[in-house]
Amino acid sequence: MKTFSLLVLLAVLGLGVGLALSCSSSGSGDDDSSSDDDAVDDDTTADDDTDDDDVDDDDSTVTPYPESCANGPVFSFDLASRPMVVPFPNDLYTIEDAQSRTGRRVHIDEDTARPIGAMAAVRPLKFLIDAFNDLNGFSTLADIYLPTGEEPAWATLPDLTGPSGEDGVFLMADDPGSSADGLFVPLKFDFRSPDLHLTPWFPLKENTHYILVATRGLAPQGRCYQASESMREIWRAWIDGTADETTERYRAALTRLDGLGVPPDQILSIADFTTGWITRDLEAAVGKLDTLFESSPSAFRDWEIVPDGDPSLWATAHAVFDVPIFKPDGEPWAFDSNGTPIVDHYETLRAYFTIPAAEATPGGQPYPIVIFEHGIMSDMHELRPPFTTEIARRGFAMIAIDAICHGDRLPPGTGEVGQLLCFFDIFHPGAMRDNFRETASNFVWLTRAVATLKDVDLDGNGTPDFDTTRIYGVGSSFGSGMGGMSASVDRNVEAQVLNASGAKLTNVLVDGGAAPVFLVISLIEKLLLPEEPITDFIRILMDLLQSILDPADPANYVMHAIDDPLEIMEGHQPQILQQSGAFDEEIGGPSGGWLCRAGGWPQMIPYVWDAGVPHVTAPYEGSAFYQFDTSEHHLIFDDDPLSPATREQIFHFLETHFNTGIGEIIDPLATDTGF
Repeated sequence: MKTFSLLVLLAVLGLGVGLALSCSSSGSGDDDSSSDDDAVDDDTTADDDTDDDDVDDDDSTVTPYPESCANGPVFSFDLASRPMVVPFPNDLYTIEDAQSRTGRRVHIDEDTARPIGAMAAVRPLKFLIDAFNDLNGFSTLADIYLPTGEEPAWATLPDLTGPSGEDGVFLMADDPGSSADGLFVPLKFDFRSPDLHLTPWFPLKENTHYILVATRGLAPQGRCYQASESMREIWRAWIDGTADETTERYRAALTRLDGLGVPPDQILSIADFTTGWITRDLEAAVGKLDTLFESSPSAFRDWEIVPDGDPSLWATAHAVFDVPIFKPDGEPWAFDSNGTPIVDHYETLRAYFTIPAAEATPGGQPYPIVIFEHGIMSDMHELRPPFTTEIARRGFAMIAIDAICHGDRLPPGTGEVGQLLCFFDIFHPGAMRDNFRETASNFVWLTRAVATLKDVDLDGNGTPDFDTTRIYGVGSSFGSGMGGMSASVDRNVEAQVLNASGAKLTNVLVDGGAAPVFLVISLIEKLLLPEEPITDFIRILMDLLQSILDPADPANYVMHAIDDPLEIMEGHQPQILQQSGAFDEEIGGPSGGWLCRAGGWPQMIPYVWDAGVPHVTAPYEGSAFYQFDTSEHHLIFDDDPLSPATREQIFHFLETHFNTGIGEIIDPLATDTGF
């Protein structure tokens, strides 16, 4: 498994500092003795002090709170303690920043609510916390933490279908400026004492304000939760029309919830947070590339042509072209005062071409072009027969380049570990994120450079070789992530194939080839170190890392591919064919479901397991997800019984799109296809 070393590195890091969590407080911040937490008023006019000793003071002028739970545990929500006991993410942990894309920036430290504050206190993680604190909003993909104290009964948790304000826990977009306003998010749940972990079933919408609410519909087994004093104060401020700075921030949300049939006295916990503007930087980079290419186009030169012995291929070739690079070596992207990425330097890249033989193709010259995006730890020459010869017979030329830290772009003599650390620069997570964005922007520049091939006639027969107006993409494995990102911001790409594809990058790590490593860690924790929350630590570490990597995650881009296109696309919507193995040994089967749900396209019948989207039958015209019943990863290249069917589905999709403008997705395993 080629990403194994990275997984081991992260696991060891988790084992080394996991003990930090055991030192953090899990209490609610209640400084009263347990004997004072009862439902009987012990304040009277004969009391020898003026302190309000409990929450049910009947000699006070404060509006009494209508507590409907007589003797249950208090739900964990405390704005007065330090650190506070509140859900996370939370806009309480942001600060104003005029340089941020959103005008705000995340800020966490050891005083932040657990479990994040406990992570911020671990000194070896300062590199990660610093990168997290550079975010302009919260993650669209990471888990949400809801402190509950006592574990809720699972029967009181909602399922994935039909989320609403009637649920015991719900997450709703609360942003009149967003197309998602008023929509509820399906959630999955996992209790990791003392918090309920919530996983959004779909990526949240970027740059959007959300409210998270726990109501009395959530309850411990056979009992109910009492509201905390902080929640009572928020209710009193809302009902009385008086508030301080802390409680005022919830007034508008409570009023809206009340109008939706969620009375504020039924709320046990509330948080509001705003997601980051995830796609903005890459979109701005594409705009910059368009401007640069218009003034100074980059043409291919120094051609090296190698005739091919296969009758379907005239030749393979190499040529070089100059590419603007935003990323300084070892550093993240830098931006000008307008928030546009700054070009750091230019790099001369080699491109690899496969060129069909005119007499062996149905349409002859010029050939439509397929941009190929290679897998991790590979290079542009991963493009090889039988894929190259079979697609040539369909009349398509192909072009590939190396990703950053791959192939020609890696210093000579760099070993596998060095290459892994070059791209997955874990101790510089901002730079690691921008290795993904840089590679995606390089592919966008490549589609611009294709325009300079318009009159190129390499075989000298008087007919141009390339149809530069018809550009497609095929990405495999890591390349499918790059393809998903670039096709969502590149209006030059008509259709894109995402082969061996997945999304939610940290889940790819945990569920993929290193899953056995994490299973061993879990067993060690359970059998030998039951008091040490090692797996909890790793999960939270992954959520921090996911937040930083959000702008490099294809899930956050493909959600704009066939719906809600980004402004840079000028209304263009590429068609997508997603192919994934149900039990992919490299990236994990669940990652394919993440990509499908993020993209919003249907899943084709037959399928192995349900990705949680609508289903369609073959043949299907449009974007869709086809799931192969296999753990094999590199199907388009490997000598596997399913490989010919995988390639045939790709070729048919591209060929029908070229001929009709709409790609048809077939079931390549149906009996009438011959596979």
